[in-house]
Amino acid sequence: MLWLDPDVKYGESTYVAGRYDNQVRFVPRHGLFGLPPGITSVSTQTPVWWGEARYPVTDFGLKRTMDFAMSAIDAAGKEARVRYLGRGVGVTGAEVDRIRVTVPARCSPTPITELEFDVRTHLPAVTRLYSESGRLEAVYTYRNIDTSVTLTDEDFLLNAEREPRTASVAGGAAPTAHTAD
Repeated sequence: MLWLDPDVKYGESTYVAGRYDNQVRFVPRHGLFGLPPGITSVSTQTPVWWGEARYPVTDFGLKRTMDFAMSAIDAAGKEARVRYLGRGVGVTGAEVDRIRVTVPARCSPTPITELEFDVRTHLPAVTRLYSESGRLEAVYTYRNIDTSVTLTDEDFLLNAEREPRTASVAGGAAPTAHTAD
């Protein structure tokens, strides 16, 4: 993940299940005392404990988000409600079909899920998760999904680990991003 907002204290992070002691590795945007930032590793739960994230990185990703939505629907059974909200232009600029899925609160901490599916590709474009009270809990936007991508170890390196070492977290070129679980 690469944070584009210059006011966010993190520059980039990566997580690979089963690698690096199952820890999130990140590089802050700025180092301490003017020193260059270094790579830091923490438990996947640490950002949640520190109040910097609502959910651990292990709950993030297109496949994981869709799995949670389907699990909630399965748990709700006949009580699940799916409503077609219409077609329009989504936040990604693509023409989308909008769907709202509502399940009882006992089935999910975010019982209201709104999905936008790209009309051309039939792939998710946006997922919005709401609490029972209607509070927006998370928004995931997906652009340029390429289902034929083959990922390598190189795709999960931080800029600080790449050669040549010309990219900087603060303003250098970002590595090509791929969506993966």
